[in-house]
Amino acid sequence: LFSSKKKTPITRTRGGSLQAAVERLEDRVVPSSDLVFDASSQARVLLQVENGQLQIVDQESHFVLSEQALALTSGVRIEGNGSAVNLTIDASVPQLGAGFVVFDAGDNVNNSLTGPDAQTTWTITGPGSGQLAGFVTFTGVESLIGASQNDTFTFSSNGSVENLTGGGGSNQIVLDGGTFVNIAFYADHASDEGSFVRGNKEQSYTNI
Repeated sequence: LFSSKKKTPITRTRGGSLQAAVERLEDRVVPSSDLVFDASSQARVLLQVENGQLQIVDQESHFVLSEQALALTSGVRIEGNGSAVNLTIDASVPQLGAGFVVFDAGDNVNNSLTGPDAQTTWTITGPGSGQLAGFVTFTGVESLIGASQNDTFTFSSNGSVENLTGGGGSNQIVLDGGTFVNIAFYADHASDEGSFVRGNKEQSYTNI
């Protein structure tokens, strides 16, 4: 919010003195906008908030690639355009509503999405698509990676991902919805690796 400036008119009274007339300043609202970033030329990027600025940072050079005031940001869209982009969501990013962050990875076999260091719920609703903690929507992602805290990966009837890694913490898989001829889990507790099968589709995982 800021105020626009106006010229103050000055008039002369009958006695000859000058008198300034004070006018009320008009309030102006600065419009918010989306932060849109083409990450196709980057390998590993981090979305974080630093000193009130929403930043996209190169994780190798730590260079700020793009930034915008969080208070003036209505949403974030990061586009992989089919490149091998690996995006990490930092725990400093506030959960400002469904779809506040959109990650369109673009179907590359080497792209990934890593969650924040916080207890996180993932919802996988389609092949390589779904939501992270409700406020991040992703599509075309090949690998989902949990961080150091507890992660819950909920798979809808059509949900799947090429690679699923739980990271640290105590992690779990939830199967939600759908009717299948058979459902089976295969787990190697020594290595925290395994898979589950629904019908004729198998989903593998590690660190869960």
